[in-house]
Amino acid sequence: MKRLFIERISNRPKLLLILKNSGWLLFDKLNRAVLGLLIGAWVARYLGPTQYGEFTLVLTYITMFQVISNLGLDGIVVREIARHANKHEENINKKNRQILVNGEIGKILGTTFALRMVTGLLCWCISVLGMLIFSTSDDAKLTAIIGGTLIFQAADTIDLWFQSQSQSKRTVVAKMVGYMCSYGLRALLIVFEASMIWFAAATLVESIISAAALIVMYRRFPCASEWWIDIRNYGTRLLTESWPYAAGGVSIIIYMRIDQVLLNYFSTKDQLGLYTGALPFAGTWHSVAMIIFVSTLPWISNKIPGTVEYMRAQSTILKVFIFFGVFFSISVYYFSDTMILLFLGEPYKDAGTSLKILALSNIPVFFGYAYNLHIVASKKSKYAIYRTIAGSFSVTVSGILLIPKLGIIGASISTLIGYFVADIFFPILFDWAFYKSLIIGKYEKQAKWQYT
Repeated sequence: MKRLFIERISNRPKLLLILKNSGWLLFDKLNRAVLGLLIGAWVARYLGPTQYGEFTLVLTYITMFQVISNLGLDGIVVREIARHANKHEENINKKNRQILVNGEIGKILGTTFALRMVTGLLCWCISVLGMLIFSTSDDAKLTAIIGGTLIFQAADTIDLWFQSQSQSKRTVVAKMVGYMCSYGLRALLIVFEASMIWFAAATLVESIISAAALIVMYRRFPCASEWWIDIRNYGTRLLTESWPYAAGGVSIIIYMRIDQVLLNYFSTKDQLGLYTGALPFAGTWHSVAMIIFVSTLPWISNKIPGTVEYMRAQSTILKVFIFFGVFFSISVYYFSDTMILLFLGEPYKDAGTSLKILALSNIPVFFGYAYNLHIVASKKSKYAIYRTIAGSFSVTVSGILLIPKLGIIGASISTLIGYFVADIFFPILFDWAFYKSLIIGKYEKQAKWQYT
């Protein structure tokens, strides 16, 4: 059976490429997860619940601006490049066509980079100004330093090129250099008993090194054409389609992070530190869902929504997502108390119950990533914002009701409610025909949701 499996994989080069790409991404995420948990737990122990709560609150604040400056372009740009590259392969012997296709890809990349650079600068200014007005000067200093990542994030445009070619190995190597240096620096800061502001600097250093490494990697494996800025054609077209994803991304951050804001408002930074200390142990595994999404997006993008081939691919992918979601939920739930005491220590022991609840979030998150593939491939961008608004609303309302009474337990429950509403309830309710077709398996019949 093993030999038969290998033979089948060897005869399907595209599937083999996806598996190799997924392997590199999985290696990167697992490596980052292990180091992140170890170093992150060490930092949490060193700073203590109160200071750690203050530090993570600033990180949450910057995360919202990172989503805005990203402009929701990731999936769209990867899809467009993959489709242009597919046209290039079909016309490889036609020189004029080859030049045209490569030029279009260069315009997509150049325009995306310019848009993100300008937006990143604006978001940095607004974030620092907002913290100066509504918070303390110390928080503003932390924001100014960590917020520098908004500018260097524009270099991730290079990652989109590698994603579209299923060559995430290049990005993995580049970003590994950045976070390895950052983790090493954080360890040194703890050893030499540095203040909290230096940990903010370590976050910025990681972003700078990662951006530089991506540029070096791209120079070795570049696109076939130079990057050009074409705001009039590509800029307007990309932004017209991407703004729902950007708005949806903000809604995602709200329903993922509003619990921390409400917990800080209704409780104390000490409680916030306990809660944010437990979050990585549940949320780290969400990156596996992102790995599968990124690796399969170019493959799905080259299939026509509504066809038998497309539905079979979606059915297989959904089963994979559900399996991993259930697996990680059960694993984290069972070992939650042990992980808290082992990694964070006695001061964080009250976060164990919270982690048990948060562990269940893996199920809806994995389901939601599977649905994102269908949204991007069928150009249903409006669904992205609708479902995240629904999740944001539900987690905010439930948080206001539960957090004042239950504290970090209420924050965990409200977060879980938001995930289920946005990632399971909404997709099934508003795209029932699609899921009904997957469940029944009768792909030959055209459904109402079919892409036109």
